Amino acid sequence: MSVKASDGNSQNSPFAVALVEHLPTPGLDLRKAFGYVRDGVLKNTGNKQEPYLYGSLGGDDFPLVPAKPLAAAPAAPQPNGPLCKDYELALQLDTRDGWRAFLAHYPEGFYADLAKGQLNKIAAPPAELDAKVGGPIDRIVDKSPTAIGRGKYAMRATGSMSFDESIAYTESQIALLARTEDAKEGLKAFSQKRKPSWPGR
Repeated sequence: MSVKASDGNSQNSPFAVALVEHLPTPGLDLRKAFGYVRDGVLKNTGNKQEPYLYGSLGGDDFPLVPAKPLAAAPAAPQPNGPLCKDYELALQLDTRDGWRAFLAHYPEGFYADLAKGQLNKIAAPPAELDAKVGGPIDRIVDKSPTAIGRGKYAMRATGSMSFDESIAYTESQIALLARTEDAKEGLKAFSQKRKPSWPGR
């Protein structure tokens, strides 16, 4: 490389600054590095200094600093590997227990996500459903049928009302509800510490 050097405005010449910037780049071919050095010197000297490269290098890349090794990608599941075979078996069984067993062995990853989706598609067994919905149903059944009916009616009626109108209407419904046979039975059952027997009116 033949260069008519300019000292530049810093401690080092524009050529030295460009060399330090580009040569240590990991994996960068030496010819390309010198091309970047040339571009940097031209830019920093206002096109007054242009380094030239003379030499003979082969066709292979020749980095001054070796490239950093790439992180290995996680191995894809083999089509005939145990993960795929176990997934296929769980798919053939298509039961909650089968999918739970699969997820116990393979809790994470793409196939685990698929298994969770399959598990969600299978309806829960009746005993499990009863346990989940039993509490809310008991709380609804325990209420006065008259109160439930009036509550539903009030919800439909207030849907088109303004906020103030719906408050006034709800208050009027509560006052009417207090006069029903169900309300009287509710108060009586409460004072006697027993479960109410709703007359439904």
